[in-house]
Amino acid sequence: MARRLQKIQLLVNAGNISQENEKIIEQLHKPANDALHSRLLAATLMKQGCNEGIFKTEVPLECAEFILSAIQFLTDMGIYPWTEEDLKRRMQAFPILIERLLQAPPGSFQFLV
Repeated sequence: MARRLQKIQLLVNAGNISQENEKIIEQLHKPANDALHSRLLAATLMKQGCNEGIFKTEVPLECAEFILSAIQFLTDMGIYPWTEEDLKRRMQAFPILIERLLQAPPGSFQFLV
């Protein structure tokens, strides 16, 4: 369980999960594949988490897209000029919302805060 959550943490924090499947990752890192890269990596991790019983969703790709889009969109200060307090409140809510969406164990996504 911890290994999959670590990969998700790395994806969110650094945009790179590991050196596994290095040739595939190398191709995905090409600039033309940026959006696809994040979406596929996140979906793969979501699916692996489901297979291992960590997450429960029938739509891992859509969950991955929703989570990545929500985090990027709602923290874009160019779109929403939140106060620091508003942004902090939203950032603190993300782990809870993601855990509920994926039916993940409580605290699984606290690394986002």
